[in-house]
Order: sequence, then structure tokens, then C-alpha cells
Amino acid sequence: MNRLSLILFFCIATFAQAEVLVVGDGIAQIDLPVGYRHYFEDGKQTLLVVAPGPQKMDFRFTFNSFRQYVKQRPTIGKDFVQDTAKKKGKPVFILDGNGGIAFVDYSKKSKIGEDRVQETFGMMGLDDGYVTFTITIEEDKLASDSAKEFLATGFKTLLSRIRSRGA
Repeated sequence: MNRLSLILFFCIATFAQAEVLVVGDGIAQIDLPVGYRHYFEDGKQTLLVVAPGPQKMDFRFTFNSFRQYVKQRPTIGKDFVQDTAKKKGKPVFILDGNGGIAFVDYSKKSKIGEDRVQETFGMMGLDDGYVTFTITIEEDKLASDSAKEFLATGFKTLLSRIRSRGA
């Protein structure tokens, strides 16, 4: 997929009707762009999102709630992620779509079934909880424009679409 096609796809996906998925006993939701497939794991606690296209690019996230502590500490989820990133020496970035913060922790190469993949791990904080996430991309597709774009900005777009469903 060339760069122009990829940019056009992301623009269309952003403005097209999104599917709203509720995760983790109703504590969080994501507005999933058109074209992405999804599967629930762990009794709807974890959501696996599969990017469109022939390459294998998966985004898996689990929302962890701190709702019971929000009255004492209104930004506990963001604080937790900020503290974790600081301890690991990782820079955080701000997500415009939901006011969250996130960081990428590390990547590792592994084998899933017969596929060699790169897994990238990170965390995102919202006021009342945090998300752990994993991005999985086939190793032989890492050099593709679509994989580079997804690792540079695409996963941040997905993270910015995750929202808490309130205290």
C-alpha cells in the first residue's frame, strides 16, 4: 500500500461511521474505525483489534479501572502511567482524542504459531484507569509503509479512541 493510499484510508476511516465497542464490564469503550475487525478475549476484558489489509497487524488492549479511587485522586490512572514511565525511563506522549497519556515500553521478536512477529508493549492512562496494550506485526512486514505508519501514528489514533465510560 503506498503512502498516499494509506493516508487516504486513515482519513476515510476517521470520518466514516465508527463502531462503538464496550469493553471490560462496561467500564471502557473504543470507537473502532471502519474496516478494522475485532474479537473479545477474557470474557470481554481484552479487545483484539485487527488492522485492515493483508498484513498481520494486531492491537490488543485491556482496560484496568481505578474508579473506586477517583474521588481521592481524580487523575489516578494518568498518575499511575506517568509514574510507571518515569521508573522505566520512558517518555510519555499526550493523546489528543481522549486527554490520555501513554508510553511505549519495549518491543521483542517472538514466534506465534508459525509466524515470526514483533510485539510492542505499552501503557495508556486516563483519569480513572489505565490500558495495557500490545501491538503485534509480522516480522517480514515491519519494513512496509503500512507497518511503519501504524507504529508511528496509527496505534496512537486507536489509543485516542479509547474512553472511560465514567465513574
